[in-house]
Amino acid sequence: MPQIAPVAGHTTAFQRTPAWIAPWLDRRFTRLERWLFRRVPLIQRLARALVYWNREAMVVGLAKRRSLLRPVQAVAAAHLRRQVRDPQLRADLTPDFTIGCKRILISNDYNPTLERDDVDLVPSGVREVRGSTIVAADGTERDVDTIVFGTGFEVSQPPIARHVRGRGGRLLVDVWADGMHAHLGRPRVPQPVPARRPQHRARSHLDGLHDGGADALPRGRDHHGAVRRSARRRGARGRHGRLRRRGAPQ
Repeated sequence: MPQIAPVAGHTTAFQRTPAWIAPWLDRRFTRLERWLFRRVPLIQRLARALVYWNREAMVVGLAKRRSLLRPVQAVAAAHLRRQVRDPQLRADLTPDFTIGCKRILISNDYNPTLERDDVDLVPSGVREVRGSTIVAADGTERDVDTIVFGTGFEVSQPPIARHVRGRGGRLLVDVWADGMHAHLGRPRVPQPVPARRPQHRARSHLDGLHDGGADALPRGRDHHGAVRRSARRRGARGRHGRLRRRGAPQ
């Protein structure tokens, strides 16, 4: 939305559920830091390890003790107070759940965008689209000429899996009942080659798309991308080995 609002005549955001938004602590590396990274690779590895373990440290709070997330929630709440001056808008943007129950967003410009004069927030989900009118669950109506969907996603069961059928009419969602897998395709199911594979590590899935995407496409009438478990393991080991040699995060 921060990119859409400046070019639109007016923007209305329909919000089903507010999200906790943490500040994006981003900056350019200084010349000294870049020099140190080049001359002393250990420093670069330590810096990357610090980023990694800073994120991993949240796992204990997410999975075991919610009380450990209070400082993180306090940071997000202060971020909201600092960026949104209007009390009602701030209340509409404040989640009623503990941080971590839903995905934590990271942004420095989302909240300020909602304070623009040409942007308004409807704190309600969309119930229906009636012609060129959007009707919210609370009855609010807005006439629009363009709709941009940002409705979230399901990590383990993407909606598209309920519409893709393989041989025998079996749905992809049923094939993925024991977990999502995509190494060189799924048996007897049309193989999508998405930019985002089921593996959650960004570099890993892009590497797999580059190295294995073309091989996943059908060759001939009887090729269905069936892969034995042992082949999947060998492929994963080989790919991760290449990543380690390149110094990519695992």
